[in-house]
Order: sequence, then C-alpha cells, then structure tokens
Amino acid sequence: MADKDAKEPEQHRARETRAGLVAAVERLAARLNGESLPSSSEIAAEAGVAVGTLYRYFKNADDLMLEAFDDAHERVNGCWFQGLPELKGKSSRVRAKAFLKTYRVCAEQEPAYVHLLKLARQIRSVSEEMALNVDTPESHQAFAALFDIKPTPTNLSTIRLLKFTTQQLMNVYFVADEADRVAIGKEIEAYTEQALDRLGG
Repeated sequence: MADKDAKEPEQHRARETRAGLVAAVERLAARLNGESLPSSSEIAAEAGVAVGTLYRYFKNADDLMLEAFDDAHERVNGCWFQGLPELKGKSSRVRAKAFLKTYRVCAEQEPAYVHLLKLARQIRSVSEEMALNVDTPESHQAFAALFDIKPTPTNLSTIRLLKFTTQQLMNVYFVADEADRVAIGKEIEAYTEQALDRLGG
C-alpha cells in the first residue's frame, strides 16, 4: 500500500509538470504572435523548470509545440461540435454559415490557438496532419449527423473529405491577414454549401 501511495503523488506531479510545459508554450506562442518558435530554454524558463525537465517529457521543443497545438485544436473541435445550432431540415446555405460562424467563435475563445496554428504549420505538413486526423467511420458518422447528412458506404469518403478540407480551410482563414478574411470566409461557405448539396443532406 505504501508503494502505491508513493507512486500516485509522483504520477500527479508528472502530469502537472507536463501540463505546465504545455501551458508555457501556449503563453509564449501568444506573446510571440506565432512569428517564431520558442526555444527549449525559453519554454523551460516560462514553465519555471530546468531545461532538462522538458526532455524528460518530450523529444524536443517541436514535439511539445505540436502537443500544445493538438490540445488546443481538440478543445476548439469540442466546442464547435457542442456549439452548432440545430441544423436538421435547414438549407445547405444556412448549415454552411453555421459551420464557419461556430468554428470561428470557438477558435476565438482559445487565445493561443491561431498562434499555435501558425507555429504548427512550420513543423508539420497538412498531409501529416491528415494522417493524424481522427479517421474512423464512427467519427465521420458523428460529423455527418451534425449536418443532417445520412452517411452511406458510398458517401463516407466524401464526408471525410468535407470534414477535413473545411477544417483546413478554416485554418487558412485564421492565419490570413484580417483584410482577407471576409473573402476567404465567403469562399469557405460556398465550398461547404456546394459539398452539402452534393451529399444531399
């Protein structure tokens, strides 16, 4: 029993240290406006730990940066899925507008998200991210249900493409200059509307 009790605080401290490193990267990314990757020493100083501590939990600063982005991306997606209004019976245009508006609101609630996105793009390609994307029939069916699309064996690949492509397009929206966002947003809505029409939702 004593050994188990000793391990639990140790595991708890390890989780806290790891979370502290991720939080430090988020703060640095926001402070640097996503313009440059913070160094290992900068991250360690921000987290209040020795540089060697970072390498106990991550292979390098890039891996830590990607974990911070993936965590933020997961939070944005969770907010987005939960925040979409009821879309059953709505037109493709209404659904496309809701798609972008809700994602934008959720991303803006994560102060470091856009900065982390810019940094992640310097480390990991879009194709690599697509390979890491949750890619199961169950996840695609859940996505389809949000937009009142009836998934079938023949259109699941199209749903998968819609899911990934629209999210990547919205990432383009966020890293674009403010002056270009309105035009990009309209293009995303048009693409999403066309894809939803094709799927016959």
